[in-house]
Amino acid sequence: MKTVLCFGDSNTYGANPNLDDGMPRWPRDVRWTGVLQKLLGPEYYVIEEGYNGRTIGFHDARDPYRCGFDAVVPILGTHSPVDLVIVMLGTNDIQSHYSATPKTIASFLEVLIHKMKNYCTDTAKAVPEILVVSPILIGDKIAESVYWTLDESAPQKSRELSKLFQIVAQRNACEFFDAATVACPGADELHMDKDSHAALAKALCEKVKTILA
Repeated sequence: MKTVLCFGDSNTYGANPNLDDGMPRWPRDVRWTGVLQKLLGPEYYVIEEGYNGRTIGFHDARDPYRCGFDAVVPILGTHSPVDLVIVMLGTNDIQSHYSATPKTIASFLEVLIHKMKNYCTDTAKAVPEILVVSPILIGDKIAESVYWTLDESAPQKSRELSKLFQIVAQRNACEFFDAATVACPGADELHMDKDSHAALAKALCEKVKTILA
């Protein structure tokens, strides 16, 4: 059995963009991780590690325990051995109070990759394959939404991540996929609807099978 660890933020957690329908989180069989498990079948074990607000590298005293740098090693250690880690982060690093450029966010991604590889090497664990997934784009009207930490600069910054993340992935011998090629934000300008979860799962299924063939 192949183990696939999905390390992400609220779009891996499955936050529902329809804020008024009384369902803050999509059910397991709707979330892309759950759909991916169904598509891959019993020869694969898909582990969902999505956390609302998770950044790649920023700490926020007002919203603690969200930094991916801190979380990735204990999570990887908990689930080892892992064959593949799918990393889909970066959206929350765009929040205005961090004042981060896309290049800074991409540099954080590279540090995160090194942390995973170094942990496995230092503890004599097999180094997993890594699939970097650049996140979906932030909607153009995000500054009018309830997410006050994302301002009018956020959509453009999100558009710049894909190319930079691809460069980081290639430089570090990781696979790459751009989620924005198959998925988009729903009504809240930030989180995926059911169709996007399904589309992302379908696309990632093919990538996973190719990587772990």
